[in-house]
Amino acid sequence: MKLDSGIYEFMKAYRDDRLAKMDSGDIPVSLAEGPTTVLHVLPASAFEPGASVNLSAVAHERSLTGLAGEQWSLSYDFEGVLVWDSSASEDTRSYVQLFRNGVLEMGDTALLAPGSEGERNDIRTFERLLSETARRWLRVLAGAGARGPTALMLTLLHVRGWDLNGGDTGDERLVPHPIDRDDLVVPEVLLEDLAADPTAAFQAIFDPIWNAAGYPGSKWTG
Repeated sequence: MKLDSGIYEFMKAYRDDRLAKMDSGDIPVSLAEGPTTVLHVLPASAFEPGASVNLSAVAHERSLTGLAGEQWSLSYDFEGVLVWDSSASEDTRSYVQLFRNGVLEMGDTALLAPGSEGERNDIRTFERLLSETARRWLRVLAGAGARGPTALMLTLLHVRGWDLNGGDTGDERLVPHPIDRDDLVVPEVLLEDLAADPTAAFQAIFDPIWNAAGYPGSKWTG
């Protein structure tokens, strides 16, 4: 199944609209400030007329989490199903909103948050947690009735200065450097089938992040 060009444009517009809403605070949680990881998972079936997934099947899953957190709560809401880290008494640092049409939005400010001495998670920890969490949700979406092709759209906000701690470049001519811009809107990657192995898709998502810090590409192998 190929992705219709009209649906592809709808997907990009949807992502842009959601990022604008996040910027204005029009999201279902009060998200703590800081470097923000946003992953949108957009199945083609979500853009069909009357599209919906089985929210009850999703809510019965016991493994639902966001990218980083300690205590996860779940609720139905007007949009669909919301999962968030409820360990903090005030702003949450991680959430997942599953929209009833099957679109998934992960927002997180914990994964890349600076530590007490200003250090951040290295890129390998980031890749591992993002891929593990996304894999679980892809299985959940398939079980709830969503169908591909599916676009994976990753956006990193407020990441200027992150140096990845990626190690040796493998080429003495290459000089790693901190990311030199505030936001990275990573080129989208398509999965033909929600049940397919997403390893290559994640590799394609991670490569531009490494490139932004001076490396030839990701060393992630799944």
